Amino acid sequence: MVVDAAGEIARLQNLLKGSRGGAPKPEIVAVALAMARDPKLDRTKALSALSRGGSRTRAVEYCNRIVDENLLDCEQSVPAADPFGGLPATMHVQRTWITEHAAGLHDLSVGALALSSDGRAATRTVSARLVDFDERMHDEIVYTLPPANGESDEQKKQRNDKHRRLEEVCAPFVRRSTVGPPPHASRAR
Repeated sequence: MVVDAAGEIARLQNLLKGSRGGAPKPEIVAVALAMARDPKLDRTKALSALSRGGSRTRAVEYCNRIVDENLLDCEQSVPAADPFGGLPATMHVQRTWITEHAAGLHDLSVGALALSSDGRAATRTVSARLVDFDERMHDEIVYTLPPANGESDEQKKQRNDKHRRLEEVCAPFVRRSTVGPPPHASRAR
């Protein structure tokens, strides 16, 4: 879980201002925040990071206020999970590759990603018209999403390379006009 700690501390400093308007010290708020987020945290250890006396007392008071007033803002401090596992909104193959390898395509349409019902894959529809033919070619590309427990940089690279190769062999690109129309396509009259 990635948390913008500095942003969360600054937000809480503003919310925990005293009656005189002074903001609490960030190090005190940081300890209070840690204790509020994790009730099982050893408070003695957490408080040992602060100087004795008033700072520790204030940290406990701020922790209690954070919990009692429900000041933890999970939506603001933790970014929303990407349901598509980091897949790009556009295709992996670029316009230059399409121009070079599939020059016979006309009116290319790339659909948006759609998440599968089990959340393990995403699909995208690609369609195009071949030059000199009326019929539109369609294909669906299935992308695998990263495992829930994450993946290494090498695994991510392999998965992205696999997705690029799947895009390169989807029907509209493979059946470009230099190869001829698909068997079921008819010539425009």
